[in-house]
Amino acid sequence: MDALFQSSPLWIRIGVPYGVAAIIALFIKFFPENLLYKLSIKLPCFSPNWISLWGFLIYWIGGAGYIYCWYNLVSQAHHSALNDPRTWLIFTVWLNISTIGASMDTTDGTVARLWKKHRIYRSPRAKRFGKYGDPALDKLKYLPMIVWFSLRGVINLWVTIWIVVWDVLGTLIRNPINIGVRMWWSAKKRRQQGPLKFWMDKIGRRLARGSKATNYGKTKSTIQAIGLAICMLFQVYLMLGSDMPTAVYILAAALGVFSVLSRVRIHKRVDRVIDDPSLIFEPSKI
Repeated sequence: MDALFQSSPLWIRIGVPYGVAAIIALFIKFFPENLLYKLSIKLPCFSPNWISLWGFLIYWIGGAGYIYCWYNLVSQAHHSALNDPRTWLIFTVWLNISTIGASMDTTDGTVARLWKKHRIYRSPRAKRFGKYGDPALDKLKYLPMIVWFSLRGVINLWVTIWIVVWDVLGTLIRNPINIGVRMWWSAKKRRQQGPLKFWMDKIGRRLARGSKATNYGKTKSTIQAIGLAICMLFQVYLMLGSDMPTAVYILAAALGVFSVLSRVRIHKRVDRVIDDPSLIFEPSKI
């Protein structure tokens, strides 16, 4: 096996893991909706909330396995996946496990849409988890790995800080009325309503204009997942020093800003342009 591995071209050693990952992602993305709906009806573990939870757990099994692989095979032994077949094989396995988890990001939303279309009952608790728990799991899925890669020098630390700050801000902006109401009632019991009531009234009722996931946010999550796969490539193949992972996350950071702005009332014309950037080329329609 060693001789076969060493004789294979470089593009095969790099292309095979990512080619398999791309096939897995496309398979999950274009999985037939009618079959997905039947599975979600027959199997409780295929409900929207369970799919969201499975995606999180599977991704972190792959992420934790990758970190273990890196510390034991690359960091200490300095075995690059370019030269060591065992390291390459283990890296390929963990990369594709995390790809399965990352690719399930949109599956839970698809099942929720199918359930709504066919009028399948969802309990208030399940709906509440879908509204608050799913976005939280998406952030917990990617942000810790992004922070870890930045601490290892793969991503610029300031870019990571920017991403974390805007992700937290986006979470607060996404449901300010509900957050404000909870804070207000909590303060009411202690008779301290002033600043918290301001949060609820001013920000919640006047500035927020949407709590649903936007195209900016969905694209940002996709780029973050792709960026982590790129970070794995540059780290496990001992190709540190490149600015490509940071460049990918600068794009994700910009989309994070637009994701937040798309939920806030700024000005009618500005809001229209943020919702439909193509209007920049058609000023008369703004």
